[in-house]
Amino acid sequence: SLFDVKFAEKWENSCDEAQKIMVYKASRTAFSAMTSMCMTLWVVCLIGDLFAGFGLVPVTLVSIIWITGIISYLVGCAKLEKANK
Repeated sequence: SLFDVKFAEKWENSCDEAQKIMVYKASRTAFSAMTSMCMTLWVVCLIGDLFAGFGLVPVTLVSIIWITGIISYLVGCAKLEKANK
């Protein structure tokens, strides 16, 4: 059921190895795209602040989103590494 609180966990456990590899590769691709996009937006906002007076709010918001994505990725990697030991 989609309304189950642990739907994602149950779904992942029901996947075979080939499906899990596809999910992990797609996750890595999404993380890379998010990192590239945040870097681009951060530079655009910084240049916009310097030359157009955007202010620091856009730079701060992009930085928070970027840092959150990186930290969640690192925490997920640490949990998987700990589980595999």
